Amino acid sequence: MNHRSNSSRRAGGRSGSGLNISGLNVDIEMLVQSTQGSAMHFGRKTAGEKFHGWLWKKSGRFSKWRNQHFVLDGALLTYYDTFPTDQFVSESSLMPIQGDNLFTTKSESTPAGAVRVAHVETSQKSKIAFKVYAVSGKIIDVRAKNETLCRQWVDRLNEAAALAKRQESLNTSTTSTASSTLSVGYSDSELDLQCNIVDKSGWLEVGDRKSKRARFCVMQGNMFTVYDTEDAWAVPLSRAYVTHAEKISEITCEFSVSTCAGKITKTLMCKARSQDEMHLWMEALSGAFE
Repeated sequence: MNHRSNSSRRAGGRSGSGLNISGLNVDIEMLVQSTQGSAMHFGRKTAGEKFHGWLWKKSGRFSKWRNQHFVLDGALLTYYDTFPTDQFVSESSLMPIQGDNLFTTKSESTPAGAVRVAHVETSQKSKIAFKVYAVSGKIIDVRAKNETLCRQWVDRLNEAAALAKRQESLNTSTTSTASSTLSVGYSDSELDLQCNIVDKSGWLEVGDRKSKRARFCVMQGNMFTVYDTEDAWAVPLSRAYVTHAEKISEITCEFSVSTCAGKITKTLMCKARSQDEMHLWMEALSGAFE
């Protein structure tokens, strides 16, 4: 897996004397009110800006509502169970981050999830509720603290969806050599680059040892995505992180791809159209886990 270091960006942030959120005994309601009372922005050294704050979320009909901190960066919506940075509480009182500060994540802070926004739908029953549809097909139910905050989030997420669609339309089947990441804290240009760069893409026969079907596959960083069409805006059939890849047969151009998505692990049997094509796929796949 390839990860970009945040060390250079930390130099522009607060000093080491900033308080660590994990060590604070702060009532969660105070944190929610402080961050949701107004739409909070924090600046970057680019023309764009990030949008962040606390929202209530659930990801399924039978799941529970959870209060999580959301960060919208370009087309990428990331959510955390705790504050993703100690800069939020580096002052004696909770204040929005000033525009000249960089946003840097704590090394121990891991996102609870991240999606690329495809569509936003407001609720017909509640003025503070909306749904976020991800490019991957995932649907997130969200509630804001009040109607004003809900409108602000919907506006920003609609902008994110438009950006994601432009990014998808720019994707081609050409091979590039770069990695992708779910980390936050980058400029719009960096995020756009990461979302658009494709390490390898093309048609493969995908399935198990007994049966396979033609699928359009895309390798981006350590993410392997399977579609049933080349349409740039199609909903994926599957999307998961690559953990291993192995050549099965040089003669039949077959290889296996082991993937992981949360607690679900799967091994796909793939067949390329030629030996040269198989070698290109193996090269792209090996870069995901070595």
